Amino acid sequence: MDINDAHRDASVFLEDEGDDAWDQIDDDDSLLEQSAEPFSAPSAYPNRRESASLFLFRKDEDLRQEEEQENAGGEKSAVEESEQDVAAREHERCVSQQKAKDLADTEQQRRVDEEKDREDELEIVRQINIEYSKTAQDEEQERRVREYEIAKVQEQLLRERSRNEAIEAAEQERERRIQELQQLQQLDEQERAHKQELAVQVMEQERVRRLSSVEHSEHMAERSKSTCHVEADNVEVGTDDLTDSAGSVFSEIPVVQSPASKILVDEHTEWRCFISSDNPEQEKDNLRALRMSLEDDLKVEPYGKYQELVSDVRLLRFLRGHKMNVSVAATKFREMLELRKKYNLDEIRQEIVEKNISPDEFPYFQKIIPHLPFLQAYDIGDVKNGHVFYFEMSGYADFRGLVEDVTEEEWQTFFLYEMEYRAIKLDQLSRTHEKLVQTIFVRDLTGFSIARFNPRLLKRLQNIILIATKCYPETTHQTVILHTPWIFHKVWNTITSKLHETQLRKIHMSGDSFAHLLELVGGREKLPKLLGGKDSAHAIPQTGFLGRNSYVLLCEDGATQADIKAGGTLQLPFRMSVNDTICWEYEVKAHDVDFGVKYRTQGVGGAEEVDKVPKVRTASGETIAGSFTATEEGIVVLSWDNSYSWARGKNVAYKAKVVKSTHDFSCLDISGNDCV
Repeated sequence: MDINDAHRDASVFLEDEGDDAWDQIDDDDSLLEQSAEPFSAPSAYPNRRESASLFLFRKDEDLRQEEEQENAGGEKSAVEESEQDVAAREHERCVSQQKAKDLADTEQQRRVDEEKDREDELEIVRQINIEYSKTAQDEEQERRVREYEIAKVQEQLLRERSRNEAIEAAEQERERRIQELQQLQQLDEQERAHKQELAVQVMEQERVRRLSSVEHSEHMAERSKSTCHVEADNVEVGTDDLTDSAGSVFSEIPVVQSPASKILVDEHTEWRCFISSDNPEQEKDNLRALRMSLEDDLKVEPYGKYQELVSDVRLLRFLRGHKMNVSVAATKFREMLELRKKYNLDEIRQEIVEKNISPDEFPYFQKIIPHLPFLQAYDIGDVKNGHVFYFEMSGYADFRGLVEDVTEEEWQTFFLYEMEYRAIKLDQLSRTHEKLVQTIFVRDLTGFSIARFNPRLLKRLQNIILIATKCYPETTHQTVILHTPWIFHKVWNTITSKLHETQLRKIHMSGDSFAHLLELVGGREKLPKLLGGKDSAHAIPQTGFLGRNSYVLLCEDGATQADIKAGGTLQLPFRMSVNDTICWEYEVKAHDVDFGVKYRTQGVGGAEEVDKVPKVRTASGETIAGSFTATEEGIVVLSWDNSYSWARGKNVAYKAKVVKSTHDFSCLDISGNDCV
């Protein structure tokens, strides 16, 4: 029974612990064999401890044989077994069980340690992968930063190069104009000398004819009779008086008769000339009355030095500018004299005349021209009435740069020089053409964005307009504004309040402005290329934003960029109420795209959709702007259609804004989008 118990215990242990326990037990066989003798046939009184120890490692057949033998001699063995043997056998069994348990614990601990080592290895690998990933991300970020910095430097270099080229081109243009101006001055001097020579010849012929006429002989005879009582010692004096009398008679002889449609101005000065007039008699009388009204004001010493300041040509501008009202014109002229003292215009005029400086030599010209692309053209030939032109690409002006880089004092100083110089040139040209020559201002608003306009600049413009209105009336023939966006008409309301009624009548900003400009200038051949003409001699400098990519400019102004897939369409719906206005501006980056505007309303029979802007294909390189005002509630859909292109996607930058009818347009901002 004891052997059976040991057998069962060993079997249970081996079944629980498995093959690993058997391997450990095999390793311990040598220890057991040291205390046990080799297996042999059982003796009559076998050592039970050895039998029990060996029994654990015998095969099942041997165990059965031994069990039968023990059963046969069981009674005898039971009698002969002592208590010590039983205790030894129990102790042996406990030791075996404890050893088996220790082996099982050791195996379990080994497996736990292996699992822990495996988890530690996985964690280490995971940490290494994370470090590698972070390192790769940092390297990629550094690479992108380097690429961005390189691109930034390249863009800056390109911009600097473009600016240098523009400055160089402007310098070359300035030198060319100086040469042309010198040539024109030489030609004018030669022509004037020739005309003076002809006039002297005509005057001499007229003098000879008059002296030889019968009337002159009778007149001289009468004078001789009246002086016959003079004493002999005064004969020489009488002879001198006779000569002076002849000169007096000659001075009364008009050299040239004034045409009926012209008036003679500055008759007793070196600038004596004729000016065309629709009502010459009235203007001549009013001009004489105005000069008499200003007699005390015109005696001031500076105006004796610069008589062209108070010439009839300048007085005539004040008369025509104030509807031939002598009293009003006199008051405005006195105000002009006060403003000249306030802004030191007399000193500016003296510097311009004495130093013969040109517009590109004015103070702060080199600070303003990089931000404001403009051109003064005094030499466009065969222009009707001899008017001069001022071209300005206002839509591409860098207003922010003007405010930041040019102070208000520098801005005002430059334009004071510019306006005084223009007044001198206009008076000179008026005497040459015998008409009041004026300036035609041409402002192109292509690319205009309210987001780039700085309100601080509006104050500067208003101050310049005020000085020009009070000091230089009737110097503007017309102001032609090209490509006016919808939003400009709203902003224009804040500017018109500063302009005189006469000036407002001279502003042309309708849809046919370009055709009207071609009529004024005399065709495309005389219009600069940047304005759509063919004249390369008068080139507007590519400053401000002219030298930059218009697509990039639109993005910098807050436009949203959108990708349109090949064969796809981009649609933006905007909810609108009655009298609301939507304005948009967009440009395609490359190639072209179809654009259209639809308006959806809810009718009696259901929803209705109407095309408000027909679909039109727009190419890259041109910024398109437009607007639509709703007459009823509905939804406006701006649509960019690329369905015709199955192989190429398109990139579009756009800005859109719904302006409520209650908005204050003077401070309107369309830099963002409010798509519903």
